[in-house]
Amino acid sequence: MTVYEVLTIALIMVLAAGTTVAIYLGLANWVGACYVVRCSECHHLTFASVNQPQASCAHCRHPMILHPLYTTQHPGMVRVVGDNLRY
Repeated sequence: MTVYEVLTIALIMVLAAGTTVAIYLGLANWVGACYVVRCSECHHLTFASVNQPQASCAHCRHPMILHPLYTTQHPGMVRVVGDNLRY
């Protein structure tokens, strides 16, 4: 029973931390300090200090860090431009 209690407390702490981060990012977006925009190359969501699409994002610059298994099986640059965006 102690294991379940510890796991429940850990889950609550992770959810609380994630919620707090989301609230602070929302407030930063609200006051104009941080915007959620699309990358011009791969159309992934990324953070920026200006409300304009970024030329590249962390996914474009470092695909091995964000998707290591996919990158090892598909050499070359990983792009996902083929998604249908609905604004």
